[in-house]
Amino acid sequence: MTGYRFTSRKEATRLKIVIFTTSHAAMKDLSLMYTNMETSLRSRIALSIFNIEGELSEEEWERVKARAEEAEFIIHDPHGTPAQTLSRLHRICAALDTEQVIVGGNAEGIQELFRLGSLRYDDIAGKHQHGKPHASADQAECREDLECYRSLVEYWRHAGIHNMQHMLGYIAARLGKKLDWPAVEPPAALKAAGIYDPCLKRPFDSIEAYRLTVPVRKELPTVAVLFMGYSYPLHTGDIVGSIIQDIRPFANVLPVAFASLVRVDPKRLKDLLMHGGTSGNKVDLIVNFVPFRLGAGPTGGKSEEMLSMLKELEAPMLHPFFLTRRERSDWELSAQGLTPSEFLVQMMLPELDGSIDTLPVAALSTRDYDEEMQLHTKELQLIEERAHRLVSRIRRYLALRSKPQSEKRIAIIGYNYPPGEGNLFQASLLDTFESISRLTAALKAHGYETDTFTGAELKERFLREGLINSGDWADERWSESLPRISTDQYVKNNQVFAKREDELREQWGEAPGSIMTIENEAFKIPGLISGNLFIGLQPSRGVHENPEAAYHDKSLLPHHQYLAFYQYIRDEFKADAILHVGTHGTIEFMAGKESGMSGDCVPDAMISDLPHFYAYYVGNPSEAMIAKRRTHAVLLGYQSPPFTASGLYGEYAALEGLLHEYREAERLNPARLPGLWRRLQEQAEALSLEADDLEQIESELYRMRRSLIPEGLHVLGEGYTHEQAAGHMRMILSHDNRALGSLQRIYATTLGWDYDQLLDGQHIDKLRTVDEHVEQAVRSFMQTSSIPDAPGGLNEELQARWQELWEKGMAAYHSTNAEQEIQQLLSALDGKYVPVRLAGDYIRNPEVLPSGYNLVQFDPRAIPTQTAASSGWKIAENTLKLYYKSRHQYPDTTALVMWGLETSRTQGETLGQILAYLGVRIKERGAMMPMAYEIVPLAELNRPRLNVIVHICGFFRDMFPEQMIMLHRIFQDISELDEPMDQNLFKRHSVKLYEQLRLAGAGHNEAWDLACARIYGPAEGEYGTSVTKLIETKQWEDESQLGEAFMSSLKHVYSSKYRGEDMYDLYKANLAAVDIVSQIRSNHEHEVTDLDHYYEFFGGLAKSVEIAKGTKAAIYITDSTGERALTEEVRKSVQRGVRTRLLNPKWMDGLLKHDYHGAQKIADRIENLLGLAATTHEVDSWIFSAVHKEYVADEQRSKQMRDNNRWAYHSMLETLLESHQRQYWQASDEELQMLHERYLELEGELESNE
Repeated sequence: MTGYRFTSRKEATRLKIVIFTTSHAAMKDLSLMYTNMETSLRSRIALSIFNIEGELSEEEWERVKARAEEAEFIIHDPHGTPAQTLSRLHRICAALDTEQVIVGGNAEGIQELFRLGSLRYDDIAGKHQHGKPHASADQAECREDLECYRSLVEYWRHAGIHNMQHMLGYIAARLGKKLDWPAVEPPAALKAAGIYDPCLKRPFDSIEAYRLTVPVRKELPTVAVLFMGYSYPLHTGDIVGSIIQDIRPFANVLPVAFASLVRVDPKRLKDLLMHGGTSGNKVDLIVNFVPFRLGAGPTGGKSEEMLSMLKELEAPMLHPFFLTRRERSDWELSAQGLTPSEFLVQMMLPELDGSIDTLPVAALSTRDYDEEMQLHTKELQLIEERAHRLVSRIRRYLALRSKPQSEKRIAIIGYNYPPGEGNLFQASLLDTFESISRLTAALKAHGYETDTFTGAELKERFLREGLINSGDWADERWSESLPRISTDQYVKNNQVFAKREDELREQWGEAPGSIMTIENEAFKIPGLISGNLFIGLQPSRGVHENPEAAYHDKSLLPHHQYLAFYQYIRDEFKADAILHVGTHGTIEFMAGKESGMSGDCVPDAMISDLPHFYAYYVGNPSEAMIAKRRTHAVLLGYQSPPFTASGLYGEYAALEGLLHEYREAERLNPARLPGLWRRLQEQAEALSLEADDLEQIESELYRMRRSLIPEGLHVLGEGYTHEQAAGHMRMILSHDNRALGSLQRIYATTLGWDYDQLLDGQHIDKLRTVDEHVEQAVRSFMQTSSIPDAPGGLNEELQARWQELWEKGMAAYHSTNAEQEIQQLLSALDGKYVPVRLAGDYIRNPEVLPSGYNLVQFDPRAIPTQTAASSGWKIAENTLKLYYKSRHQYPDTTALVMWGLETSRTQGETLGQILAYLGVRIKERGAMMPMAYEIVPLAELNRPRLNVIVHICGFFRDMFPEQMIMLHRIFQDISELDEPMDQNLFKRHSVKLYEQLRLAGAGHNEAWDLACARIYGPAEGEYGTSVTKLIETKQWEDESQLGEAFMSSLKHVYSSKYRGEDMYDLYKANLAAVDIVSQIRSNHEHEVTDLDHYYEFFGGLAKSVEIAKGTKAAIYITDSTGERALTEEVRKSVQRGVRTRLLNPKWMDGLLKHDYHGAQKIADRIENLLGLAATTHEVDSWIFSAVHKEYVADEQRSKQMRDNNRWAYHSMLETLLESHQRQYWQASDEELQMLHERYLELEGELESNE
């Protein structure tokens, strides 16, 4: 062993060791060991320990400095240490000639302190090839030093009094000190993953050896418990052992300890899990306490091997975890639940392996105070309620695996939102009646006790028996045969009622309240029972029954009947599992933590210990993850209906024909051109098609023709036809992928054209030619089912790209069969592991399909990608050009909406747009590395830096916490640049706000933090706004109420010091500066007219700016679904959405082939038009007239709507009347008369059928 090398330090009688750490295991063990150390040894060693997990007081810093300067050996363990603490520690230790080692955490910022003999940090960090030391070091000496360092790390990571004692002896021996220390033993540590029983505190070499000590009980299943076999940063063995003891009464346990997060032998682990079961077979369930990804740590090194093993094993994997940096009371009081680092390590990354039920089961608890060390020590303490919930869940999942199918009881739940007859089993892109029909048939075939129903039979039974939430037309009587639960049962046994009785009474009155009750004695449970299946409707939120609640606190508790409904499923129906069908319900948005749920969180309490499965749309990762994390759901993805090109119809097709005639006349008969141009102008004007020249008409018709529209709705388990799958393949082949390009790009090259120039110049004739070649190639595939021959003239690179594109297209073709949707659902109900697949945009990322898998989000550390940042920069340029063209100046301030959905699908386009406005560029970075950025100099930017106001939804907050932290840091950096105010408009606004805040009494730090803050969103634990509720319930008289509702919902600031704090005045001051309101439309599934969130957020923001500023801002939408992002005024975007969908016979017919649901979806769009008109004033009157013409005046279409869903049609007619009454539609007398006649006729029909 290398001796002590420093001769400048005088020999001291006591060995002085200083430790800076955040590890409470090490602190506790060292404290106990040092306190109980023999007097003879204590007299010869001076040990100082400092807790650096937070900020230190000045008095503490004085002690740190004094001890460090005396130290002969320093150990640094900066795991999770705040940057400012680490920076100051670095300044103190940098000048010392003492040996210093870094044994844990991220060494960023203190690497240069490391010195252990000849060893330096680069040698241990792998920066030199194969760990080769720097040239000046002696090889043998360096190997000794490296071995010494590894021993120190092993002592440290495995902790324990034994290891800590021998570590100090090891250090003493290294420094050449003669302390008469007991013989130094090597670290007591696990060397590899293997069986270790934390209750017996001993390892076992094999399964057989373990079974000799802990005999297997043949009649019980086996649960594998995976956990870390070392004690860094906390002792976890006792917690794991306690939970193992709770599992043992109903299952055998195979305890498997990991020696490392990353050095895990997949073959060894697989052998243990595949043969560690009751009879030497597979284990039945896994409880995985290991953070990060299984056996791969934060980087996911061996993830594919692990995923393959888990798929083969088929055992569900639950992920309980420990809160290692916070005390239990902090977590209990936190609306956030998990910190960003906890969220990443304990929730998001484990989910990528298919982990479910991510529950915190232990948290820190302050224990002892060491007077001598001046040190508080903490340890993990079980969260008893969460641990009991975990154990109960384990038992429930094991029951699903063992119980005969004929005895299992399953609750299938759909939605009725808004409540009433017109919206039964509402779900995004799904024909829910037909889907449940297919599902019941599959369950029966699988052995479940149930009848089967057609979709029509299911619909008729719910309507006939009045199984409806707060129906407008249904008979109020409730048959004795229908499900119910008594008020007494609810009051006595409901967990949420017991804990929140006073709040519930204040909000909803005495139980049972007035919603869905039977003469104050019981609650109606809208559902039917078929054998062992319950098929029911999730209760309403109560806002529509009590419209004034739309103005109340967004954290409104569920009403009594809502709570009673889930109690009925659990206690009366005695379900073995719950299945929610379709995107999405409301239970996941109830009051409670954002993640890391407690038993007091309403979603957690209602789901209780029941295994929960949720059929969810694959293209909505943001809302899906909320459902996953807040209701402990296994998400089973379903795909969208097939999409097809909108094409042109009616007068639009005639206009295109006239356009072709004009082009032909240009070549053959120019004398006809003036007359043809007049006819083109007249026809365009008749269609309200705004165009100043021929090229604009041509471009708009081309865009309309190519717009993608859904062909109706999806049915669970129903794949695309050959033709539809080929159409999907064409979408994938036509998407301009950065690496491969598109088929259009290849064909353009063969024709001698630059595809980018065609797009930028809108050479429509050539673009049509290229499209025709692609269509011809796809038709060839449809006829032969093989890859077409490549066009002639391609070089070797393009030949390879052609082949790779078609292979990608073929994979996309085969991914649309949807065969896993019901199969995986049946497997999940069998208690088996469901393999994972990323949710997202399946055109940008075709690997999202096939559907039927457990949906997970992609790694948020990748946000924004270089592609998204580049696209966002281009969108910002487009927006500024459009504004400059109309205003002849740059805007001062832009306000944006940044959704979790858009960010998930585009991987950060809006974030890229924000950075572009600020003049900030992201740097290239490795996979899984956090974003690094650089500020573009003004000379290069060639325009001012703009001020921005960022609006987030709750989904973005929950999914991308690190991006919010990063953005605020950038805001502060931009505000502190040494630049002229007229060139740094962001800084100018920050300085102005700072002065106002100081005058209002804020301190410097607080004022500067808030002055730089530009992120506003819902309060902690909340997700949206009340704008949609006001529109739906018609509870508004003036548009200002909509703006005020938006501001009231989004007034909460997110900065480095504040999280979701109410800052209404500051928010309004920010809004008053806004010149541009913009949002990105990033998905082909929804036009701006298809989704209420557009008027809720984008429209609500526009109205709020108008209120705060006194004038309207420019309002832009950017469509990024095509080859080129198109930024335009919102009015044009609305018009295109109406023309390609709402007025398009192809779109209407696709929807109306679905009984009941078709008219339901169409009625939703009309309400969205009203919402957009009220919030933006950008919905022209002619649009309502066109809707009237298609759906009211057209006798055949009117009858079709009435026959499809007369309740939804009645609602739609009512919305048209409201649009006129609110003066958004200047209807003619004739239009009004016909509308009134249709409305009254239908109302009479509904009343007569009550």
